[in-house]
Amino acid sequence: MRAGLEIFAARLAATRLDDGALTRMADAVTRMRANVDHLDAFVEADLAFHYELAAATGNATLVELLQIVRSLLRVWVDRAVAEEEHATTATDEHERVLDAIRTGDPDRAASAMSAHMGTASARLAGLATAAE
Repeated sequence: MRAGLEIFAARLAATRLDDGALTRMADAVTRMRANVDHLDAFVEADLAFHYELAAATGNATLVELLQIVRSLLRVWVDRAVAEEEHATTATDEHERVLDAIRTGDPDRAASAMSAHMGTASARLAGLATAAE
């Protein structure tokens, strides 16, 4: 469910983004890049990126749904980025989403978010399997 909502949010944000939202999303990516070796700060910047992305859609229901889904997954998401390599990969993926949104390309934004959700889901699935 999260992947579908995030992909939709990326597509919508690419058509509705304002300069303030773009600046806040870029700041979050910068903080992610600066904190790939400080995972608590990295996760906070990651959450900020996804919140700003949702807010950029201008759709309060979508923002609320994503907040609920993320809060349910928070413990697993925190664990899924347990290594600097994962943080670097996630940051690269966020930069691709941001670039697509910056250029106003909803298809590319959705595709980039889909790729990010795919690798994030694979990390989460690996954790779930390891926990069994």
